Amino acid sequence: MLHILGEDPTEIVPGRLGSGEPDSDSLASLRLPSDLAEAALRRLRVIALLYSAIFFLAAILPNIACHLIRFVEPTAVCSRGYFTTLRTIGPPVFSIIGGLAVYFFVRSDRPSVSARLKMGTAFQVLGSFGIALSEYQGVVSPMLYRGMEALPDAGSFGLSWVSAWVLMF
Repeated sequence: MLHILGEDPTEIVPGRLGSGEPDSDSLASLRLPSDLAEAALRRLRVIALLYSAIFFLAAILPNIACHLIRFVEPTAVCSRGYFTTLRTIGPPVFSIIGGLAVYFFVRSDRPSVSARLKMGTAFQVLGSFGIALSEYQGVVSPMLYRGMEALPDAGSFGLSWVSAWVLMF
């Protein structure tokens, strides 16, 4: 317990146990101010939409565009089974749906602010799994990607997009 005593407002001394004064260090006092919580919810809504949009632009749209290009240029190289197996299309689709669900949950006024902020924390963790599943789904050995052997840097990994995702929070 900390209490400000005396005439000097910068003097902070420990309070006495059993003094009958309210405990300012209790967990109930660890809530965000309402303006800060609302700003966090606004940012969470933007991040949820951004997450879904980036997943669509990075995973779904290029494959749709490639398949459309194959109608004009049959020699275009596309992932043939991308839209046919749940293993390849599942992580991006579930991630897009999850991001939109978080957006609408946070946008609603029915859940409490605390519940919506906790949803944001869960979204950060589950979003990391969605990114990792999409990023590493074609890895068949520690340094090889299936179907990308002809590329010059086919065996290199680099920094995971999960790290960029975590920094957004």
